[in-house]
Amino acid sequence: MPNSPLLSHVSSASNQPIRASIDVINKDLADSTGSNRRFGLMESIERRTAVSERQEGVQLSRMINNDATVLLGQDKQAEENESRLPACWLEREAEGVTEQIVLQAVSFVIGRAGDGVHYVDSSSGISRAHLELSGKQGEWAAKDVGSRNGSAWNGQMMIPYKAYPLKSGDCIQLAGNKGPKYFYRTL
Repeated sequence: MPNSPLLSHVSSASNQPIRASIDVINKDLADSTGSNRRFGLMESIERRTAVSERQEGVQLSRMINNDATVLLGQDKQAEENESRLPACWLEREAEGVTEQIVLQAVSFVIGRAGDGVHYVDSSSGISRAHLELSGKQGEWAAKDVGSRNGSAWNGQMMIPYKAYPLKSGDCIQLAGNKGPKYFYRTL
């Protein structure tokens, strides 16, 4: 039977559902000798392949649409937290250019490294992770996270890893007198 036109047609396909159908064909052909039976098996293979392809498409779409597990009840909790936090942002001034940066995360890190920071500042003297801003119950604080060139809070050098509470209008300057300035703003 290896030279059978039916088996050569089916075995030329390379996908898994057809291979599973070949085993069924081999078993059925061993039990049957009529050509009508073989024709019925070919129709069966085509039906099984079509069903299998549809199932694979459904599984693929489920994987694409459900890539993250969602913790139920988090949407309502997130909305409540957002309503308690005032709108706040940073205004970055450097080389005559002003930019607004919205503080959305509870912990917001500024640095020159792309990984592990929320805002990449490529100015001279900025450390990989330079400054961290953290928000809790609507209150924000800033701390220098051990940067090489330091940070200043309202003109005073910051002690590394010490949290400085922020009020609207406070200025944090990174990497010395010529470094970028970040002004904390709230509504």
